[in-house]
Amino acid sequence: MVLSIKSTMDRQTFLQLVDKYLNGTATPVERSLLEEYYKRLNEHSGFELSAEDEEKLHQAILKNIRLKLTEGENPQPAKVRRLFRRYAAAAAILIFLSAGSYWFLHRKAVPQYAQNQGQDIRPGGNKMFLTTSEGKRINLSDAKNGTVTQQGSAAISKTADGQIVYTLGKKPASPEMGANRMNTLETPMSGQGSAVLSDGTKVWLNAGSKLIYPAVFNGKERRVELQGEAYIEVAHNAAMPFRVVTGGQTVEDIGTRFDINAYGDEPSVRTTLVEGSVRVSAQSALTMLTPGQQARITPGAAGIKVVKVNTGVVTAWKDGFFRFEDEPLPVVMRQFARWYDIEVVYQGSTYSDQTFNVKVPRNASLQAVLKIIGQSGIRFRVEGRKLIVL
Repeated sequence: MVLSIKSTMDRQTFLQLVDKYLNGTATPVERSLLEEYYKRLNEHSGFELSAEDEEKLHQAILKNIRLKLTEGENPQPAKVRRLFRRYAAAAAILIFLSAGSYWFLHRKAVPQYAQNQGQDIRPGGNKMFLTTSEGKRINLSDAKNGTVTQQGSAAISKTADGQIVYTLGKKPASPEMGANRMNTLETPMSGQGSAVLSDGTKVWLNAGSKLIYPAVFNGKERRVELQGEAYIEVAHNAAMPFRVVTGGQTVEDIGTRFDINAYGDEPSVRTTLVEGSVRVSAQSALTMLTPGQQARITPGAAGIKVVKVNTGVVTAWKDGFFRFEDEPLPVVMRQFARWYDIEVVYQGSTYSDQTFNVKVPRNASLQAVLKIIGQSGIRFRVEGRKLIVL
């Protein structure tokens, strides 16, 4: 069952949400979802409006956009604001329906979504550790901005936004000056982080991930090892290919932006190409990906399966969102488990017939996220850092 309800809703409920949105008291989840629905206005809604009302709705939304862009610069007449408020509820209704997420504020009685909630569990954040080839382990969250350490010709620094950057001085003449010194970047559960490697390649690590790489790339290739999930923007160098080894496969870039999901608890290793081209190899199988394609390698299965995917869904984590399209509950829960550093236990029904279409900010607390998922009728119990699906 797709988590989507299309039915009548109390107009006053929507008016209250719009009021909260306009006066700045809406929660981050409510704001994000409402703004996302505005973007999806043109999708099929299943809610009929007259041509006149559709035009009024269109104009109301345009006015809202203009109000946002000119806020604090060109005060709008009270009449315009009243017009927007008049049609804001209709806009919200249409957009909620078109996004397939009308369930979000549906007031129909549903089972309590969580029992014994206790203290709310906060979301993850920027947390990353660097382990140098000498065995020195640095908590990058605690490190001050500026130079963190030096490895041969490579200076490792932390920027104001928390990113780790490798900067080369003179070109290393020998391994002793930085080449072949293997470093490890690691994010714990509920952590994430990003780095710019010495060749200019940018890497974002998701929660519970590890990247092993040389402080300075040297030789005929740039080889790194990955555990977990990473989004990578490769600084292309045809003379020195960039290769990622993970989960029994090797991914070689050919001028690329791609995501690799290689968590041990996932059923397959998934490589998703966003831009450029990559070559994926596993044992005797080899395939080339084009943008929008995903290669899946499943243990025990022969070959490499290639499917078309929405890359925005795959990389949403990098942009600060959980985003699911027709995903079953276990897929949703695995992402929550990593980000909130919790254990998920299934008790009773597995809800195997339900799938979810939802986008929520990763900076929302666990209870806020469970409140959304719970609108489908799924019940939870929270015991410390254990989430029990009832």
